[in-house]
Amino acid sequence: MVAGARRDRLVAATAVAAELDETSGGHNDGVDEVILRTIVIQFDGRVVEVFGVSGEARRGHVALMQEPRVGKPDTRGRSEVILEGRFGVDADELPKLLPLLDKITAAIRAAQAEPR
Repeated sequence: MVAGARRDRLVAATAVAAELDETSGGHNDGVDEVILRTIVIQFDGRVVEVFGVSGEARRGHVALMQEPRVGKPDTRGRSEVILEGRFGVDADELPKLLPLLDKITAAIRAAQAEPR
């Protein structure tokens, strides 16, 4: 039964993403990508992929994810980001990352708003 509930959540999130595509002219402009010093993040509207320098990659579907969180900067100005794992982002990179995190958050909220 749990697998069925997950499948239903994935189907609902996919429907939300398709509806979002329709409202943007009926097409998907591709994958949003942010390249930072030690992390690359890609988001296609449904799936988030986080790639690290050591070759590891983490993936998550918005229907199954928690909203991303950004911690307060430490004494060096580095903030901890929680998005399919944890990683640090320097203060000068944060403005580049925040718009993508906002898109991911909106997609997660849309997926959670769908009936299950």
